[in-house]
Amino acid sequence: MKKKYYVLIGIAAIVASVQIMITADCLGSGGIPSFFNCTWINVDGQGYVPAKTASASEIIDSNNRFALKFYSEIVKDSDENIFFSPWSVATAFAIAYEGARGDTAQEIRTVFEFPQDDTLRRSLFQAIQNDLNADSSDYSLNTANALWVKEDYEIKQGYIDTAKSYYGSQVDNVDFVSNDGVNKINEWVSSKTQGKIKRLLEIDSTDALTRLIITNAIYFQGEWEYQFNPSFTQQRDFYISKNQAVKVPMMELEWKDWKMLNYAENELLEILELPYKGGKISMLILLPKDIDGIRTLEENLTTEKLFQWKENLSETTIAVFLPKFTAQTEYDLNDRLQQMGMTIPFDEFRADFSGINEVEPLYIGKAVHKAFVDVNEVGTEAAAATGIEARLQSGPPAVFKADHPFIFLIQDNETGQILFMGRVVDPTQ
Repeated sequence: MKKKYYVLIGIAAIVASVQIMITADCLGSGGIPSFFNCTWINVDGQGYVPAKTASASEIIDSNNRFALKFYSEIVKDSDENIFFSPWSVATAFAIAYEGARGDTAQEIRTVFEFPQDDTLRRSLFQAIQNDLNADSSDYSLNTANALWVKEDYEIKQGYIDTAKSYYGSQVDNVDFVSNDGVNKINEWVSSKTQGKIKRLLEIDSTDALTRLIITNAIYFQGEWEYQFNPSFTQQRDFYISKNQAVKVPMMELEWKDWKMLNYAENELLEILELPYKGGKISMLILLPKDIDGIRTLEENLTTEKLFQWKENLSETTIAVFLPKFTAQTEYDLNDRLQQMGMTIPFDEFRADFSGINEVEPLYIGKAVHKAFVDVNEVGTEAAAATGIEARLQSGPPAVFKADHPFIFLIQDNETGQILFMGRVVDPTQ
């Protein structure tokens, strides 16, 4: 029986303020398609067409469904703060998917709901990545991918070309037997995340059987459209439960800064949208009405409900209280994704990544996701890193007081895409 080798995929992400512009007229000067004006993709037989025409919502909706499914999987056995980037995880696995075949590809496609049409899927990922990397004076956002290949190991040229052309991956050869490869990858991740994720891979986490590591990094830093005055931040109670409270630095928009913000409420929760500068990206906060209502909210959270709640948002003059918090998280994706139905890619004897190399059979030995978020008076900075190892919201204003566990999303306001998702149960953690 042939020995199985493994591949490691790493993703680093930092919360960013970004929006994909999809308009009716997407032509730049001279009638040339402009990726900075809107999202375009190159479809065989049609040339460049607006991504909206080519069902860009297919990728966005799939990513949002994955975000909520993955969130539900995490909360099954966790009472802690949560933070991750569904887009980052999906991108890394999309690159891995390019080399998967048969049932291995089917399971990855089913969990992430990738479009089966290669041209459509690749072009949409390419267009969205181009938009994420577009220059902006309102925020900082960068995302990058890379393939780290074992020295003297041959990967199919078609796989490399696809990773480069559609995912913008750089390709480097490294030594996995020593820690030279691990150090280079960690330096790359740290650089791409502005030092927020310093160590994606642990020392001695690779060996002679490591053949390929796929990494994705995304960085975001955005300032609030309406910043909180630091002098108004005070130590206040945050109720972890009805019977337990901790003191946290609670930010407050001072009275002269009470703004018209998008807000909604129903019998279950309050929803507040806090925009970042430029108005293209926002943080959406889902606050249960009941102090102990986080679990009930989670049980009712679906993409359909989220869309319905967002449709009810309306501008309201409101006073806002929000805790400052910083969270660092790490998730071993092997068990999580297998519980979601993706087992074959991790199976040493059944995985098929022959689209990467046909001679040496590969499988995913380990997948890890690391994330960081810092929410303060000025704005938000966040980072996330995922590694997959294939081995081988008149008169007296309304008050929105987030003083008990809540869920938050960083979203693209134009498309509704969830870029990051998290939960705060204890800001002091």
